[in-house]
Amino acid sequence: DMPDIFGLDLAGIVEAALDSAGGLLPATLIKVRPGARTPGDLASGTNADATSYPTQGIAQPGSDRDFAGSSWQATRLQRCTITLLGAPLTRAGVAPEVDDQVTIEGQTWTIKVQDPDGRDPAGAVYTLMCVGA
Repeated sequence: DMPDIFGLDLAGIVEAALDSAGGLLPATLIKVRPGARTPGDLASGTNADATSYPTQGIAQPGSDRDFAGSSWQATRLQRCTITLLGAPLTRAGVAPEVDDQVTIEGQTWTIKVQDPDGRDPAGAVYTLMCVGA
């Protein structure tokens, strides 16, 4: 269910307003979970199971301010701040988590810091600090 604040579906309102303005960029949240071991080859580890969830978002180059205080501030990896619409993900029953991946503008990113400025209580957007996957 969508968070209900003051009797309003703010995430749905934000999504509808952005859609009527032309929408954002297509994006995909990818949740990767450990899978089963290969039968007969227990030493090979597990086969990852990836599930994709379509949404929309925007991507911006990550700045030192965005990553301030995190262990990723000094990384040499390419960094990106991604904002995803929350409504499509809430409808799918998922939320972004650290180490999930996001594909946007043809590039895949790994989430390293989630909502650095605090969670959006309306669930309208998720702000994610990511590094190149």
